[in-house]
Amino acid sequence: STDHSKRELLVRIAAILAFSAISDNMKVGLVAFTDRIELDLPLKKGSRQTWKILESLWDVKPSSIKTNLSLPFEHLFARLKTSTSLFLISDFIEVENALRSHALRHLARKHDLVPVILEDSWEEALPGGRGFMRLRDAESGGTMVVNLTAKNKSIYRSMMLERKVALERALYSLNLDHLFLHVEKPLLDPIIGFFLARKRRK
Repeated sequence: STDHSKRELLVRIAAILAFSAISDNMKVGLVAFTDRIELDLPLKKGSRQTWKILESLWDVKPSSIKTNLSLPFEHLFARLKTSTSLFLISDFIEVENALRSHALRHLARKHDLVPVILEDSWEEALPGGRGFMRLRDAESGGTMVVNLTAKNKSIYRSMMLERKVALERALYSLNLDHLFLHVEKPLLDPIIGFFLARKRRK
């Protein structure tokens, strides 16, 4: 809905987290996925690794347009043997089955898993004005036309709020700290505030 996409936001978040990690001499890695693993960069130290991660994220051309959010949980469940800090950066559009998976519950118990949820204004409310709006499902390719009436806007807004509340409840039930970040809003202050709050609690 703005000049900035969720993909750009994702790369900026990854940059902040990765550079913070290497400043503490920590290893960083990346698993990027659709309904298959698209990128898999094992843990390494150093700024060269961070730049490799960011360049790979920016340049990647996914081989699939579909999503399987359970896939990275299963992938990391099999790979990680020691406690690790994990940041799952996604818009979490399709999460119901994934949040009930055994692999996710294992990761949440053994590792420090932090979901980072990307948001856009059009996922909260339909645009202003009157007329009709054509929507296309990015994964299935299906389309629909929505009449931008006040009633439809109200229904859409309620549905999106319910979806967000349900997601938050599911994450709290797993005892997962999580962070919502918006493409139109400042990025750095919420991230710093999030980690300061975690530090105070611990």
